[in-house]
Amino acid sequence: MPADTVQVNGRNIIIRIPRLDVEFTGTIRLDDDGENIMRIDGDWFQYSEMVPVILLPVDQPTF
Repeated sequence: MPADTVQVNGRNIIIRIPRLDVEFTGTIRLDDDGENIMRIDGDWFQYSEMVPVILLPVDQPTF
């Protein structure tokens, strides 16, 4: 399902999907050189619940 809102401000990111009552807010963490994304630390909000989330880059998704 596509997001209704994606905002990137510096290293901060907000993704909203109101139809699912979902919001993700996170901070992009870069490597020491500041060139590669190492992870995104954030919080997943849905139905008034919050879950801390760490997103890591992958070469290929696993199913």
